[in-house]
Order: sequence, then C-alpha cells, then structure tokens
Amino acid sequence: MLRRALADGQTVTGFLEALTGEPLVADVMSQGPWTRDLDDGLAVNPEHTVIRRIARLCGRSGTAYLYADTAFVPARLPEGARRRLEAGSDPIGRVLVDEGLAPLRLPALGRVPLPCPETVDPEVAEAVVWRRAYRLALGGQPVFAIREWFLRSVLDALATSTRRLAVEPSRSSPS
Repeated sequence: MLRRALADGQTVTGFLEALTGEPLVADVMSQGPWTRDLDDGLAVNPEHTVIRRIARLCGRSGTAYLYADTAFVPARLPEGARRRLEAGSDPIGRVLVDEGLAPLRLPALGRVPLPCPETVDPEVAEAVVWRRAYRLALGGQPVFAIREWFLRSVLDALATSTRRLAVEPSRSSPS
C-alpha cells in the first residue's frame, strides 16, 4: 500500500505530511562533502563537489518516519535551493516544491543496502518496514541519489488515517 501511495510522483515530504497531518522537519544528522565509494549514478567528474546528507524526517511531535541517505550535486541546483539545503532543516521535497522545481524520478543504480551503522542504531533498524532508492534529475542531469528507509511509524499513521476515513463518512450520513 505504501509503495502504491508513493508511485504517483508526489514528494515523500508531501505524502508524509498529508498522511500524518503534521509538518515535517529534516533532522540532519550529518551533512558535508563526500568522497564517494560507490557508483551513485550522479555522473560527476572528480572535480565536482558531492554532498552527502544523512537525515531523518520527523514530525513536530518528534516521531521519526523515515531515514534518508542522500548524495547531491549542489552545482546542479538553483542558488535558492542550494542555500536552503546547506543551512536549513527543510526536507528536500519541500525545498524542491517551494523552489518550483519538478525533478524527474529515475531508477537507482545497484541495490539498496540495509541502513548503515553510522545512520541508525540496531533498534531503529528493526523498525524499517520498507526501503527504496532512486535518483532525481533536473534539466536532464541527475542531481540527487536518494536511499530511504521508511519506519513502522509510517504504517501506524497509515492505519490511523484509514480508520479516520472509514469513520468520517458515517458521521455525515443521515441517521
């Protein structure tokens, strides 16, 4: 069900905010230049800077819904998006939408490994219910290589949302 909900091209941020009813923030656990050790499909020369951002998307309530490990090429982003990703706690999806960018989703190269020890602890790794990887391109060039791990809290929010939708129509129907 989660896979189908995300297949329509909506950003993960938009999907999770609609699902949970709360704005999300990116709790950026680390971000900086990355010496790449795998083919991420970004098609960059060695002189290009690639930034690696490890973050979790959390609701204002503090609930973590997703861990993401993202590599991106800042030089391929407009200045406003680049600045926001360098210094802010906005999720990537919100930055792209706010900046009027409509990236093309491309398949990832290679398989999606399990969460890295540097990203999550064993307790969080056990909460992973689904993972995926993909790339986002702007202007024909890949800009982001994203690996995401959805946590059990997303399924909990989905169940709550489904129950709420099932109850709401009966409230408005005549008795």
